Amino acid sequence: MVCSSLTELSPTRLTPIYTMLKKTLLMLAGSLLMGAVFAGAAPDDGRPRRQSVDTGPWKLDIVTTTFFIGQGSSGYNSTTNYASAWDKAWTQNYGGMDDPNKRSGYMPTNFAVTLNPFYCALPFNDVAHPELAKRMPWYKTPKEGERYVSQCKGRWIQIKSRATGKMAYAQWEDVGPFRTDHVDYVFGNDRPTIHSCAGLDVSPAVKDYLGLKGLDKCDWRFIEAAAVPDGPWLKCGELALIMRALKSQGGANKAPTLKLLVPGGAQRTESTTGVGQKKVASDKM
Repeated sequence: MVCSSLTELSPTRLTPIYTMLKKTLLMLAGSLLMGAVFAGAAPDDGRPRRQSVDTGPWKLDIVTTTFFIGQGSSGYNSTTNYASAWDKAWTQNYGGMDDPNKRSGYMPTNFAVTLNPFYCALPFNDVAHPELAKRMPWYKTPKEGERYVSQCKGRWIQIKSRATGKMAYAQWEDVGPFRTDHVDYVFGNDRPTIHSCAGLDVSPAVKDYLGLKGLDKCDWRFIEAAAVPDGPWLKCGELALIMRALKSQGGANKAPTLKLLVPGGAQRTESTTGVGQKKVASDKM
């Protein structure tokens, strides 16, 4: 018999219904919990959570030097920055030399840049050191044909000047200063130890934005692309235009990653940037 209202249900009749509802709710809660776990989340139990793989802890009090695209050799340094560790045609793809003495705001004066002028270098090359690359928090086994595609290139970092407290954001586009294998510093707790203990190289745009003058001290950390705020670092370059479009739409969780495919069978030159000395490593692809 079908009851016309809940008031017609006796406590005896309600008990099986409550039991069924309780089981259903527990099953739903369990499903949601498992989904959260597989998605990388977990219920809040008051304990500290592991940070997102795209946002790392701060590296504090790091000596910061400067370099620029198209930088030539000097009497004390034979290495150039015409190419980067991951882009053999870096200067050409940028549009020209990023001369720090010829600026219009944060841009070079004599051409329109086609890449982000807010770039940086860190002393690790995942392409040159594939075994060490497995220690990257975001490491993924390369697909067929992507052995020489960097998983570091284009990653965003947040940089804070210790002198002024000002923040800038830059993309990881080259390797240096001085080392190519310092995975324990870039992704661990080591400190830079070579040549004034420099551990971060920044572009003229980053230098000017933060007001850096020489061997300045900065803090830095990896940051998710979707968390990068609006600023001059999102004004130029293909990736910047895509990110701005996604941000204007709202609800975009992550900006796309643009991969640079390096032709096989070519000679790759890996440059490391720094002050006073540079280190060059080459290998056959």
